[in-house]
Order: sequence, then C-alpha cells, then structure tokens
Amino acid sequence: MGSYGPNGCHKESLTKYPGIRYEEGEGKITVFPADGSGFEVSLSVGSHEYIVSFSGWQEHFTEPEDALNCFAWGLSEQCRLKVSYRGTAPHRWTVEYLKGGKWVEDSTTGLLLFSFWRKHEFKYFQNRLIRNVESKTVLLVSILYFFSFH
Repeated sequence: MGSYGPNGCHKESLTKYPGIRYEEGEGKITVFPADGSGFEVSLSVGSHEYIVSFSGWQEHFTEPEDALNCFAWGLSEQCRLKVSYRGTAPHRWTVEYLKGGKWVEDSTTGLLLFSFWRKHEFKYFQNRLIRNVESKTVLLVSILYFFSFH
C-alpha cells in the first residue's frame, strides 16, 4: 500500500476514514472493505475510459465525474452488492440502490461459464465508509487529485 496521491500530498484526506485500506497502482486505486461485510471498490483510468469495479461487477464510463460518483457510491451505505454463488464460486454480481427504504436492483455482471448444477445461494455485501455528503466530497476531491483530473 502506498502513499495517497501524487507524492502523498493528499494522504491527510484519508484521516477522515479511520482504518481505510487502499492500494494504488498505475492509473488505478482500490479501496478494500473494512470487514467481511463489505466489498472492494476500484477505479481504473484508461486512455479513453474509466472503469469502476465492485468485486466482480464493473461499469465503464467516458466521463470522469460519472466514474468518480459511482466509485464514491460503492463506498456508501446507499449501495449494496448481491453476489450469487454456485457452490463456493461467485458467478454473478448485482448492484442495488436504496430507494424509499427498499433495495432496488440496478445492473448485473456475470460469468458466461459457471457450474450451473451446483447449489445456488447468494450473499449481500455493503460498505459504510461514506455516510454523508461531506464525506463523499472529501473523498471525491482526494481521488480527483490522485488522478490529476483538476
């Protein structure tokens, strides 16, 4: 795990998130879940697109603001990941959002080849790093600096 942002200049922004674990690489940052009830959230920057991943789920974006908002949403209480298993192997990831006190399915990413004959079960995962608008703003500013979008 490295310093956060160019030359570590925005590492102090992470102090608002006690216990945050992250990893940075060339054009990519991954935030790890705080515990077993959460999921990894990654943002990768390509030459013409931005990819946000929540464990096995992913979405491609052309606009950095849309990618950043999705990335932050994945770290919030307003997002949940439903993972479907066949046996012990995950094969489908569905993102859900909270609307009117109920969880609503948004989009799904899945594998084409999986052990369809194995027992089916699903589990829910949720991050709780971002709990309010102020936290989201601090995180987005930090990530903007990390990728030098400013």
